[in-house]
Amino acid sequence: MNDNGCIAPQISQQVTINNNPVADAGPDITVCSGGTVQIGAATTAGYSYQWFPANNLSNDTISNPVFSAVNFTANPVTIPYAVAVTQFACYNTDTVNITINPPAATVSPRKGLFRFVPVVMLRLLPIRYT
Repeated sequence: MNDNGCIAPQISQQVTINNNPVADAGPDITVCSGGTVQIGAATTAGYSYQWFPANNLSNDTISNPVFSAVNFTANPVTIPYAVAVTQFACYNTDTVNITINPPAATVSPRKGLFRFVPVVMLRLLPIRYT
């Protein structure tokens, strides 16, 4: 009976409960400045993928995009990327940290290593005989 004293009919209906999709951003990885690396995992049929942030990725809507970036600093830079995977209105997320190492070491001037030598440029004028 309901609150009004009426008998409510029973209804039975089959309900399907789907599992959350599996999200796999892959293991944390390190790449050289200017290098490329594939992240993520193999594609699963029926899954939709969205990577955040989308910058530096070959495609932000596939399961395994290629990452490429240049590090202009002298220190490693780590960027976290997240993938959101959806199927049947269910979703799951995973994160990967990508560390970009700085460019190869370069020689920088040290005090006393290089000496400034002034250069004097002379312009030779033609000699005129009169």
